Amino acid sequence: HGLTVATADSGKRGLQIVEDGPLPDLVLLDIMMPRMSGHDVLKVLRKKHGFSELPVIVLTAKNPVTDLVLGFQSGANDYLIKPFLFEELMARIRFQLEIKRAYRTLRENADLKLSLADQRRKKIEARLQARQTALEMLRFQLNPHFLFNALASIRGALVRRPETARGMVTALSEFCRLSLAYGMESRVPLKRETALVKHYLEIEKARQGGRMQVAEAFDGSTLNHSVPAFLLQPLVENAVKYGRITSAVPLKIRLASRFRENRLVVTVANTGAWVTPGSENPEQGAGVGLENIEKRLEQMYPGEFGFSQVEREGWVVVEVLLPKK
Repeated sequence: HGLTVATADSGKRGLQIVEDGPLPDLVLLDIMMPRMSGHDVLKVLRKKHGFSELPVIVLTAKNPVTDLVLGFQSGANDYLIKPFLFEELMARIRFQLEIKRAYRTLRENADLKLSLADQRRKKIEARLQARQTALEMLRFQLNPHFLFNALASIRGALVRRPETARGMVTALSEFCRLSLAYGMESRVPLKRETALVKHYLEIEKARQGGRMQVAEAFDGSTLNHSVPAFLLQPLVENAVKYGRITSAVPLKIRLASRFRENRLVVTVANTGAWVTPGSENPEQGAGVGLENIEKRLEQMYPGEFGFSQVEREGWVVVEVLLPKK
């Protein structure tokens, strides 16, 4: 597969290999190692090397939910639960290397723009911003973790639950079609956002069985109102991801929209507890993800929007307020 592999039989030896150089393109890190755990190794690596500079995929077998949370807190880019398929491992490695190359290209372009004249520099800066926005939108469109999990669930249901598998294939194809149809649109009608998350949640409900329930209360008068593209998707992904970890079974997701005092109010809520931003992976955590959404809203509706997240009575509630235009 064109890969050169260096192995280490302990965390200390692995850190020494990285320190001696050259810096590897990617690290596969087993959580269970003698004397120095994978979490401790990862924390040391992250003091010197960022997520885009040195991607790390953690491998875990024991108590996967706990290891998953600890892995992301320590600074993992991705994870695999043992035993795993070789094809899945290679797919995740290729994806992380593609992301790394994309960030390297953006960095090189950013360095280039500093050496150009002011007028040309501003044009290049605009193009770079467009590329960065495209990468962010692509991440929302086709989240690799979601695709891997959806396809694995479909494969598992083919024999025992063929009707469920067929329904998941239909929902996944519609989700991909609607996502890719967005292109570079910055604003879309709310009804397109609700259609997108409906297919996403159909797949998640099929994966979770009876462990997840969804309630929708979208006011029909709000559905043609223009909203930022991919406003709901990251909020719903966040609710499913962290709700699954912190909520009692079944996890309940509640989506709603209404007009209030000449403002559009969009609500995404889930049962469970608020995950403290400081305790999460700096690139994958709830805090930074919501912060990025808030930054987008500030760019599109400067001084005219509202964005809040609260925990009350066993629910985590995120509310977005947009001007009624």
